[in-house]
Amino acid sequence: APYNFCKSCTDNKQYIGVWGTGSSIDLGVKAAGWTAFTQKWLDLSNDNFRLVEIETFIENGQRQFLGIFKRGTGGHYLWNVAGWDNFTAKWNALHQSGLRLVDMATYVDGTTRHYVGVFRAGSDQQALWNTTGWDNFTTKWAQLSNQGFRLVDLETHAVGGQRQYIGVFRQGTYGHPLWCVTGWANFS
Repeated sequence: APYNFCKSCTDNKQYIGVWGTGSSIDLGVKAAGWTAFTQKWLDLSNDNFRLVEIETFIENGQRQFLGIFKRGTGGHYLWNVAGWDNFTAKWNALHQSGLRLVDMATYVDGTTRHYVGVFRAGSDQQALWNTTGWDNFTTKWAQLSNQGFRLVDLETHAVGGQRQYIGVFRQGTYGHPLWCVTGWANFS
């Protein structure tokens, strides 16, 4: 069913999408609050859709979760937890059970940083790296690249006035440049 149009919504958010040709069904779901989003996740999971990407932001004073779902089956998991140590403990446990982190997001609620992970079944190796500073991140990126890993997701946020980088890496052999510039005109 179509979603209701929100006449009272006043935030002007910029949405950027990347499309490709294909015959699969992709669904975009936006829900206000974690409870509403996880209910949509459960409904779509029961209809053989799997979450492959998640984003979060504040709109009209309320936390929004935006997810991209694709048709699929197999093991999957969605995890939201406060604290990096709690997140990596779950990442390790899920890795041991055959699930791989495919996308993540991070946000602050009050003074607490949350980490959200989207997991899918997989058997390849992966690495998760969290560091302060671009130079530290690119050093680890080069090291992992030489070991046969490819960056599949990158999150960044400020911690105490310094830029923090989180990288999700999976096994791969394809080309994979990493680039950082300031300003949309330089990027595009």
